[in-house]
Amino acid sequence: MLTKLTYSIVYHTNMKAKIFIVLTFLGNLFFANAQTSSKVKLYGYIQPVSMGMKAKRHAITDDGKIEKNTSDNRSSNYKIYITAPAKPRIYPAEIWIKGTHWAANPVTINETPVVATNDVNPNHPTSVTLVPKTPDKVMILEAVPLVNSKNGNKGTLLAKTHEVVVLYKMNGRFYYATLKTLSALAPMALQ
Repeated sequence: MLTKLTYSIVYHTNMKAKIFIVLTFLGNLFFANAQTSSKVKLYGYIQPVSMGMKAKRHAITDDGKIEKNTSDNRSSNYKIYITAPAKPRIYPAEIWIKGTHWAANPVTINETPVVATNDVNPNHPTSVTLVPKTPDKVMILEAVPLVNSKNGNKGTLLAKTHEVVVLYKMNGRFYYATLKTLSALAPMALQ
């Protein structure tokens, strides 16, 4: 009888210890990921651009038919900013913008806040803060053609539910930062 009682106490003590160890491990894993994702922030903007008056051009195809210009002379500018503490340093490598995969060319911004001015109406220019004042390092990411992907499978999956996904390297490991939706800026008209 005493051996069954001793066995029962030891068994339950070991189970509690095992559960405690598993929960501690999972908690540390969860909080480590949460801290990593909260240190790196993305700010993303889309700005419609109108190219001005549409040129009336026609092309003659090889078989002699006239082909009309069907472009609508509209496009969009994307402004993607990433902020992170100065240490450890991050290296943005790839970016997905609305599902399109690009290489990321980071350019350091030395002053914050980052402000954009829209002077479509010269009498009443408007300003928008794109990145608030921060002690963190700020970079704008330029999308350039991708030569070879570092680790794109997860990024492609994330890009299905996020408008911006950035793959960056920190401390020798790759991480992802995501932005659900881009914020809209006032349209720009080019002449």
